[in-house]
Amino acid sequence: MKISRLATVSLATAAVAATAFAYMQLRVVPNDNHIVAKRMQGCWNLDVTASRKLDPDRQPVFRTLKFTSDETVLSKLTNYVPRLGVKDLFGAGYVTLNETNTYPYVLTTQDGNPTAIWFEPQGDDAFGKPQHRTVWVAIARDTMNDMLMLGGTHTWDVQAIYNRTKCQ
Repeated sequence: MKISRLATVSLATAAVAATAFAYMQLRVVPNDNHIVAKRMQGCWNLDVTASRKLDPDRQPVFRTLKFTSDETVLSKLTNYVPRLGVKDLFGAGYVTLNETNTYPYVLTTQDGNPTAIWFEPQGDDAFGKPQHRTVWVAIARDTMNDMLMLGGTHTWDVQAIYNRTKCQ
């Protein structure tokens, strides 16, 4: 009887520790010098002319982007820690693509590049299909003149350029 009680307590402790460990891995690391984390929040419209200068043949997928900060999404993503790896997160919240689809996202780095990872539904899994894109922000003196560059599915993909706009 003592052995079964000890086994039960050990299993319960391991489950709590695993849950706490997974949750501890998902936290935003504040960094006032991280330009993308500080300036990507807001609404963005595709700059077709500037994007075509980068690649005349590429048709960007997203016309509009909206990033909102909300660290409460991290608690929804704790089961997806293995997909994220043990990475520092510099931001978290929701991204709205083309004014229609909103997904939870995290901002991290991949191969040294700022990378937004958002989670789209797949089958019965609400967060089953992670999408990642490199993201850069060219800052201006007036934040309304900032530009955001969003890459493709590979780090080396040509980026599309977005201009900041007022959110509706």
